Amino acid sequence: MKPFEDSLTEFSDKNLGKSPIPHLLQRTDWDCGLTCVAMVLRGLGVHHITLDQLHSDCPTKEVWTIYLAYLVAKYSKVDFTFYTSYLGANPNHLTEDFYSGLEGSELQRVDELFITARRYEINIIRLQLPIRDFQRFLYTRKFSIICLVDSNKLNCLKCSENSKSAVNNGNKGDGYYGHYIVLIGYEPEMDTFIYRDPSCTDYYCVIHTSQLDLAR
Repeated sequence: MKPFEDSLTEFSDKNLGKSPIPHLLQRTDWDCGLTCVAMVLRGLGVHHITLDQLHSDCPTKEVWTIYLAYLVAKYSKVDFTFYTSYLGANPNHLTEDFYSGLEGSELQRVDELFITARRYEINIIRLQLPIRDFQRFLYTRKFSIICLVDSNKLNCLKCSENSKSAVNNGNKGDGYYGHYIVLIGYEPEMDTFIYRDPSCTDYYCVIHTSQLDLAR
């Protein structure tokens, strides 16, 4: 593994950010997940589904990962797996301020989507995927991962201090702040992941493995 100081200049290598998955900017402070789906769909060659269409398809501004799984299944024929630590709306997360104000009907809708997922050929596995599997899949550059992270723990190694976020994701604060990114590659020499951040104007970002593991 290269020393961090020797690797800094390599973060500007445009080849790091190469991927069929384009970079798109989210429009609001809540549609990062929908924007990630739009990026992945375009990477799969599905160009006719716009972010406007995804907005219309989503019944709420509280976008849960299960909604994203349904959208990917609806608009693509790709074989994918949804890994989650909890099948349904995890009650342990509801104590966070980020999830405050959720209505019971919303939580019931989430639970029902998990129950009916198999009918729509959505493969769900209850497992927090080990970070080494992230490395193994993404090193090949044949896979991508839509990942829910805590934005307050998401620190890009290449973004300059002058880099501005598309919305308010650059404002770090206390507590949990859910945010979606698309992981597109892994560089073992630097032990870093390459990802698209819909809230960042830079078309690719870089994060150390230990920091991503903390943020997810």
